Amino acid sequence: MTTLSIGLSILVTIALLILLLPIATKSQLKNDTPAKKAIIAIAIFVPVFTMVSYFSLGTPEFAEMATEQAPPPMTTLVDELELKLAQKPKDINGWLLLGRSYMVTENYAKATYAFEKAIALEPNNLNAILPLADALAVIAGGNLKGRPYQLLLQAYDLEPKNEMTLWLLGMAEKQKGNKLLAKKYWQTLYELLPENSKDRTKVTSLLASIGSKTEHSSPVTKPQTLAVNEKKLTQKETPINTEVPIVFKISESVRAKIANSNVFIYAKQAQGMPMPIAAQRYKGSDLPNQIVLNKGDELMPGRSLNQFKEFVIGVKISAGDAMQGNTLFKKEQFISRQETAQFIITF
Repeated sequence: MTTLSIGLSILVTIALLILLLPIATKSQLKNDTPAKKAIIAIAIFVPVFTMVSYFSLGTPEFAEMATEQAPPPMTTLVDELELKLAQKPKDINGWLLLGRSYMVTENYAKATYAFEKAIALEPNNLNAILPLADALAVIAGGNLKGRPYQLLLQAYDLEPKNEMTLWLLGMAEKQKGNKLLAKKYWQTLYELLPENSKDRTKVTSLLASIGSKTEHSSPVTKPQTLAVNEKKLTQKETPINTEVPIVFKISESVRAKIANSNVFIYAKQAQGMPMPIAAQRYKGSDLPNQIVLNKGDELMPGRSLNQFKEFVIGVKISAGDAMQGNTLFKKEQFISRQETAQFIITF
Protein backbone atom coordinates (compact mmCIF):
# COMPACT_ATOMS: atom_id res chain seq x y z
CA MET A 1 0.00 0.00 0.00
CA THR A 2 2.87 2.40 0.82
CA THR A 3 4.58 1.76 -2.54
CA LEU A 4 1.30 2.27 -4.37
CA SER A 5 0.63 5.60 -2.64
CA ILE A 6 4.12 6.93 -3.43
CA GLY A 7 3.76 5.87 -7.07
CA LEU A 8 0.41 7.60 -7.40
CA SER A 9 1.82 10.79 -5.84
CA ILE A 10 4.71 10.80 -8.33
CA LEU A 11 2.28 10.38 -11.22
CA VAL A 12 0.15 13.27 -9.90
CA THR A 13 3.28 15.46 -9.66
CA ILE A 14 4.33 14.66 -13.24
CA ALA A 15 0.81 15.34 -14.52
CA LEU A 16 0.67 18.71 -12.79
CA LEU A 17 4.09 19.68 -14.09
CA ILE A 18 3.02 18.78 -17.63
CA LEU A 19 -0.09 20.95 -17.25
CA LEU A 20 1.38 23.86 -15.32
CA LEU A 21 4.87 24.30 -16.79
CA PRO A 22 3.58 25.35 -20.26
CA ILE A 23 1.41 27.93 -18.57
CA ALA A 24 4.31 29.15 -16.51
CA THR A 25 6.47 29.62 -19.60
CA LYS A 26 3.95 31.67 -21.57
CA SER A 27 5.05 35.17 -22.47
CA GLN A 28 2.62 36.90 -20.20
CA LEU A 29 4.12 35.11 -17.23
CA LYS A 30 7.75 35.40 -18.21
CA ASN A 31 8.20 38.50 -16.11
CA ASP A 32 5.65 37.49 -13.46
CA THR A 33 7.93 35.71 -10.95
CA PRO A 34 5.28 35.46 -8.17
CA ALA A 35 2.89 33.70 -10.53
CA LYS A 36 5.58 31.20 -11.52
CA LYS A 37 6.34 30.46 -7.89
CA ALA A 38 2.66 29.96 -7.14
CA ILE A 39 2.26 27.46 -9.96
CA ILE A 40 5.36 25.51 -8.90
CA ALA A 41 4.16 25.53 -5.29
CA ILE A 42 0.85 24.06 -6.41
CA ALA A 43 2.65 21.35 -8.35
CA ILE A 44 4.61 20.32 -5.25
CA PHE A 45 1.95 20.90 -2.57
CA VAL A 46 -0.84 18.83 -4.15
CA PRO A 47 0.99 15.46 -4.23
CA VAL A 48 2.60 16.04 -0.85
CA PHE A 49 -0.80 16.91 0.65
CA THR A 50 -2.24 13.78 -1.02
CA MET A 51 0.37 11.53 0.62
CA VAL A 52 -0.01 13.11 4.06
CA SER A 53 -3.79 12.82 3.88
CA TYR A 54 -3.50 9.21 2.77
CA PHE A 55 -1.41 8.16 5.75
CA SER A 56 -3.38 10.33 8.21
CA LEU A 57 -6.88 9.31 7.20
CA GLY A 58 -6.27 6.01 5.49
CA THR A 59 -8.37 4.35 2.83
CA PRO A 60 -11.92 3.09 3.35
CA GLU A 61 -10.47 -0.42 3.44
CA PHE A 62 -8.19 0.49 6.37
CA ALA A 63 -11.07 2.26 8.09
CA GLU A 64 -13.10 -0.92 7.98
CA MET A 65 -10.17 -2.97 9.28
CA ALA A 66 -9.60 -0.53 12.14
CA THR A 67 -13.18 -0.89 13.31
CA GLU A 68 -13.04 -4.69 13.27
CA GLN A 69 -12.77 -6.21 16.71
CA ALA A 70 -9.87 -8.50 17.56
CA PRO A 71 -10.78 -12.20 17.48
CA PRO A 72 -11.81 -13.52 20.88
CA PRO A 73 -9.07 -15.34 22.84
CA MET A 74 -9.04 -19.11 22.63
CA THR A 75 -10.78 -20.69 25.58
CA THR A 76 -9.34 -23.63 27.49
CA LEU A 77 -11.25 -26.69 28.59
CA VAL A 78 -11.30 -25.27 32.12
CA ASP A 79 -12.82 -22.02 30.79
CA GLU A 80 -15.47 -24.01 28.93
CA LEU A 81 -16.21 -26.02 32.07
CA GLU A 82 -16.61 -22.82 34.09
CA LEU A 83 -19.03 -21.46 31.49
CA LYS A 84 -20.98 -24.71 31.58
CA LEU A 85 -21.18 -24.59 35.39
CA ALA A 86 -22.36 -20.99 35.25
CA GLN A 87 -25.36 -22.29 33.30
CA LYS A 88 -25.71 -25.53 35.30
CA PRO A 89 -24.52 -24.71 38.83
CA LYS A 90 -25.99 -27.93 40.26
CA ASP A 91 -23.75 -30.23 38.23
CA ILE A 92 -21.89 -32.01 41.05
CA ASN A 93 -19.62 -33.95 38.68
CA GLY A 94 -18.71 -30.74 36.88
CA TRP A 95 -17.58 -29.07 40.13
CA LEU A 96 -15.55 -32.16 41.09
CA LEU A 97 -13.87 -32.19 37.67
CA LEU A 98 -13.16 -28.46 37.88
CA GLY A 99 -11.64 -28.88 41.34
CA ARG A 100 -9.39 -31.71 40.18
CA SER A 101 -8.34 -29.67 37.14
CA TYR A 102 -7.27 -26.78 39.36
CA MET A 103 -5.40 -29.18 41.65
CA VAL A 104 -3.42 -30.38 38.66
CA THR A 105 -2.53 -26.81 37.69
CA GLU A 106 -1.73 -26.04 41.36
CA ASN A 107 -4.35 -23.31 41.55
CA TYR A 108 -5.40 -24.41 45.03
CA ALA A 109 -7.50 -21.34 45.80
CA LYS A 110 -9.81 -22.02 42.85
CA ALA A 111 -9.74 -25.73 43.61
CA THR A 112 -11.10 -25.09 47.11
CA TYR A 113 -13.86 -22.93 45.61
CA ALA A 114 -14.90 -25.75 43.26
CA PHE A 115 -14.87 -28.40 46.00
CA GLU A 116 -16.84 -26.10 48.31
CA LYS A 117 -19.48 -25.83 45.58
CA ALA A 118 -19.56 -29.61 45.31
CA ILE A 119 -19.94 -30.03 49.07
CA ALA A 120 -22.77 -27.49 49.09
CA LEU A 121 -24.59 -29.80 46.69
CA GLU A 122 -23.60 -33.08 48.38
CA PRO A 123 -22.29 -32.46 51.93
CA ASN A 124 -21.23 -36.09 52.42
CA ASN A 125 -19.39 -36.66 49.15
CA LEU A 126 -15.95 -38.08 50.02
CA ASN A 127 -14.69 -37.22 46.53
CA ALA A 128 -15.12 -33.56 47.50
CA ILE A 129 -14.32 -33.70 51.23
CA LEU A 130 -10.89 -35.36 51.03
CA PRO A 131 -9.43 -33.28 48.14
CA LEU A 132 -10.80 -30.10 49.77
CA ALA A 133 -8.96 -30.98 52.99
CA ASP A 134 -5.85 -31.65 50.92
CA ALA A 135 -6.09 -28.33 49.03
CA LEU A 136 -6.66 -26.32 52.20
CA ALA A 137 -3.69 -28.01 53.86
CA VAL A 138 -1.46 -27.21 50.89
CA ILE A 139 -2.48 -23.54 51.04
CA ALA A 140 -1.66 -23.59 54.76
CA GLY A 141 1.80 -25.02 54.11
CA GLY A 142 0.90 -28.60 55.05
CA ASN A 143 -1.02 -27.67 58.20
CA LEU A 144 -3.99 -29.98 58.73
CA LYS A 145 -5.44 -28.07 61.66
CA GLY A 146 -8.69 -26.13 61.49
CA ARG A 147 -10.99 -26.70 58.54
CA PRO A 148 -8.96 -29.59 57.04
CA TYR A 149 -9.16 -31.40 60.39
CA GLN A 150 -12.93 -30.93 60.60
CA LEU A 151 -13.32 -32.28 57.07
CA LEU A 152 -11.21 -35.33 57.92
CA LEU A 153 -13.35 -36.02 61.00
CA GLN A 154 -16.42 -35.82 58.78
CA ALA A 155 -14.83 -38.23 56.32
CA TYR A 156 -14.00 -40.61 59.17
CA ASP A 157 -17.62 -40.60 60.35
CA LEU A 158 -18.74 -41.41 56.82
CA GLU A 159 -16.20 -44.14 56.15
CA PRO A 160 -14.04 -45.08 59.19
CA LYS A 161 -11.98 -47.59 57.23
CA ASN A 162 -10.95 -45.29 54.39
CA GLU A 163 -7.17 -45.66 54.20
CA MET A 164 -6.45 -42.11 53.05
CA THR A 165 -8.62 -40.66 55.81
CA LEU A 166 -6.82 -42.74 58.45
CA TRP A 167 -3.42 -41.71 57.10
CA LEU A 168 -4.25 -37.98 57.09
CA LEU A 169 -6.05 -38.02 60.43
CA GLY A 170 -3.01 -39.62 62.00
CA MET A 171 -0.87 -36.82 60.56
CA ALA A 172 -3.34 -34.21 61.83
CA GLU A 173 -3.35 -35.64 65.35
CA LYS A 174 0.44 -35.78 65.34
CA GLN A 175 0.56 -32.08 64.40
CA LYS A 176 -1.79 -31.34 67.29
CA GLY A 177 0.35 -33.36 69.69
CA ASN A 178 -2.31 -36.05 70.25
CA LYS A 179 -0.06 -39.10 70.01
CA LEU A 180 -2.66 -41.52 71.36
CA LEU A 181 -5.19 -40.58 68.69
CA ALA A 182 -2.51 -40.64 66.01
CA LYS A 183 -1.60 -44.15 67.15
CA LYS A 184 -5.25 -45.19 67.04
CA TYR A 185 -5.70 -44.13 63.39
CA TRP A 186 -2.38 -45.51 62.18
CA GLN A 187 -2.80 -48.79 64.05
CA THR A 188 -6.22 -49.22 62.42
CA LEU A 189 -4.66 -48.44 59.06
CA TYR A 190 -1.90 -50.97 59.70
CA GLU A 191 -4.44 -53.71 60.38
CA LEU A 192 -6.38 -52.90 57.21
CA LEU A 193 -3.35 -53.28 54.97
CA PRO A 194 -2.41 -56.70 53.52
CA GLU A 195 0.28 -58.57 55.45
CA ASN A 196 2.84 -58.37 52.64
CA SER A 197 2.13 -54.72 51.86
CA LYS A 198 5.13 -52.42 51.91
CA ASP A 199 2.78 -49.71 53.12
CA ARG A 200 2.84 -51.47 56.47
CA THR A 201 6.51 -50.55 56.75
CA LYS A 202 5.64 -46.89 56.18
CA VAL A 203 2.93 -47.01 58.84
CA THR A 204 5.39 -48.67 61.21
CA SER A 205 7.76 -45.74 60.61
CA LEU A 206 4.95 -43.28 61.32
CA LEU A 207 4.16 -45.03 64.58
CA ALA A 208 7.84 -45.00 65.50
CA SER A 209 7.91 -41.23 64.90
CA ILE A 210 5.51 -40.82 67.84
CA GLY A 211 7.33 -43.36 69.99
CA SER A 212 4.91 -46.23 69.40
CA LYS A 213 4.99 -49.70 67.88
CA THR A 214 2.59 -51.72 65.82
CA GLU A 215 0.48 -54.19 67.71
CA HIS A 216 0.33 -57.49 65.87
CA SER A 217 -2.72 -59.65 66.33
CA SER A 218 -2.14 -63.40 66.75
CA PRO A 219 -2.38 -65.10 63.37
CA VAL A 220 -4.86 -67.94 63.01
CA THR A 221 -3.24 -71.06 61.59
CA LYS A 222 -5.24 -72.61 58.80
CA PRO A 223 -4.90 -76.21 57.61
CA GLN A 224 -4.11 -75.17 54.07
CA THR A 225 -1.28 -72.81 55.10
CA LEU A 226 1.41 -75.49 54.78
CA ALA A 227 0.18 -76.55 51.36
CA VAL A 228 0.12 -72.96 50.19
CA ASN A 229 3.69 -72.40 51.37
CA GLU A 230 4.84 -75.58 49.64
CA LYS A 231 3.21 -74.38 46.43
CA LYS A 232 5.05 -71.07 46.66
CA LEU A 233 8.36 -72.92 47.02
CA THR A 234 7.79 -75.01 43.90
CA GLN A 235 6.00 -72.47 41.72
CA LYS A 236 7.27 -69.09 40.65
CA GLU A 237 4.72 -66.34 40.22
CA THR A 238 5.07 -63.78 37.47
CA PRO A 239 6.02 -60.53 39.20
CA ILE A 240 4.00 -57.41 38.47
CA ASN A 241 6.12 -54.62 37.02
CA THR A 242 5.79 -51.78 39.49
CA GLU A 243 8.74 -49.76 38.21
CA VAL A 244 8.42 -46.59 36.15
CA PRO A 245 11.72 -45.64 34.44
CA ILE A 246 12.37 -41.96 33.72
CA VAL A 247 15.24 -40.57 31.62
CA PHE A 248 16.51 -36.97 31.66
CA LYS A 249 18.48 -35.14 28.98
CA ILE A 250 20.20 -32.12 30.52
CA SER A 251 22.94 -29.97 29.03
CA GLU A 252 25.85 -28.91 31.22
CA SER A 253 24.74 -25.27 31.13
CA VAL A 254 21.23 -26.16 32.35
CA ARG A 255 22.61 -28.50 34.98
CA ALA A 256 24.67 -25.60 36.34
CA LYS A 257 21.54 -23.43 36.48
CA ILE A 258 19.55 -25.98 38.50
CA ALA A 259 22.37 -26.96 40.85
CA ASN A 260 20.76 -25.26 43.86
CA SER A 261 17.14 -25.92 42.84
CA ASN A 262 14.66 -28.52 44.09
CA VAL A 263 13.60 -31.19 41.58
CA PHE A 264 10.34 -33.06 42.19
CA ILE A 265 9.55 -36.09 40.01
CA TYR A 266 6.16 -37.75 40.37
CA ALA A 267 3.72 -40.25 38.90
CA LYS A 268 -0.03 -39.74 39.19
CA GLN A 269 -3.20 -41.25 37.79
CA ALA A 270 -3.98 -40.47 34.17
CA GLN A 271 -7.53 -39.77 35.33
CA GLY A 272 -8.80 -39.29 38.84
CA MET A 273 -7.17 -37.95 41.98
CA PRO A 274 -4.42 -35.39 41.30
CA MET A 275 -2.40 -36.44 44.36
CA PRO A 276 0.80 -38.23 43.21
CA ILE A 277 1.00 -42.00 43.63
CA ALA A 278 4.79 -42.02 43.94
CA ALA A 279 7.48 -39.36 43.94
CA GLN A 280 11.17 -38.62 44.40
CA ARG A 281 12.88 -35.37 45.32
CA TYR A 282 16.42 -34.30 44.43
CA LYS A 283 18.70 -31.34 44.72
CA GLY A 284 19.45 -30.16 41.19
CA SER A 285 23.15 -30.92 41.58
CA ASP A 286 22.33 -34.53 42.56
CA LEU A 287 19.80 -35.30 39.82
CA PRO A 288 20.94 -38.40 37.87
CA ASN A 289 20.33 -38.95 34.19
CA GLN A 290 17.91 -41.79 34.91
CA ILE A 291 15.72 -42.75 37.87
CA VAL A 292 13.09 -45.41 38.58
CA LEU A 293 9.91 -44.81 40.56
CA ASN A 294 8.91 -47.98 42.41
CA LYS A 295 7.00 -49.29 45.41
CA GLY A 296 9.40 -47.65 47.81
CA ASP A 297 8.46 -44.22 46.44
CA GLU A 298 4.70 -44.57 46.93
CA LEU A 299 3.24 -41.83 49.10
CA MET A 300 -0.06 -43.15 50.39
CA PRO A 301 -1.19 -46.56 51.57
CA GLY A 302 -3.80 -48.18 49.39
CA ARG A 303 -2.56 -46.40 46.25
CA SER A 304 0.09 -48.47 44.47
CA LEU A 305 1.76 -48.19 41.10
CA ASN A 306 0.68 -51.72 40.22
CA GLN A 307 -2.97 -50.63 40.38
CA PHE A 308 -2.66 -48.54 37.24
CA LYS A 309 -1.83 -49.29 33.61
CA GLU A 310 -1.31 -45.65 32.62
CA PHE A 311 0.38 -42.71 34.33
CA VAL A 312 1.04 -39.01 34.01
CA ILE A 313 4.72 -38.48 34.78
CA GLY A 314 5.74 -34.97 35.80
CA VAL A 315 8.91 -33.03 36.56
CA LYS A 316 8.92 -29.75 38.45
CA ILE A 317 12.05 -27.70 39.16
CA SER A 318 11.71 -24.86 41.64
CA ALA A 319 14.12 -22.24 42.90
CA GLY A 320 13.69 -22.36 46.68
CA ASP A 321 10.67 -23.87 48.37
CA ALA A 322 8.80 -26.39 46.20
CA MET A 323 5.41 -24.76 46.90
CA GLN A 324 6.27 -21.06 47.13
CA GLY A 325 9.47 -20.86 45.09
CA ASN A 326 9.79 -19.71 41.51
CA THR A 327 9.07 -22.53 39.04
CA LEU A 328 11.95 -22.84 36.57
CA PHE A 329 10.68 -25.86 34.66
CA LYS A 330 7.54 -27.98 34.69
CA LYS A 331 6.41 -30.61 32.24
CA GLU A 332 4.16 -33.68 32.25
CA GLN A 333 3.72 -36.55 29.83
CA PHE A 334 1.36 -39.49 29.50
CA ILE A 335 2.83 -43.01 29.39
CA SER A 336 1.64 -46.60 29.70
CA ARG A 337 3.13 -49.02 32.22
CA GLN A 338 5.65 -50.52 29.77
CA GLU A 339 6.96 -47.19 28.46
CA THR A 340 9.88 -45.05 29.60
CA ALA A 341 9.27 -41.36 30.26
CA GLN A 342 11.83 -39.03 28.70
CA PHE A 343 12.31 -35.36 29.53
CA ILE A 344 14.56 -32.82 27.84
CA ILE A 345 15.13 -30.18 30.50
CA THR A 346 15.85 -26.77 29.02
CA PHE A 347 14.89 -23.18 29.77
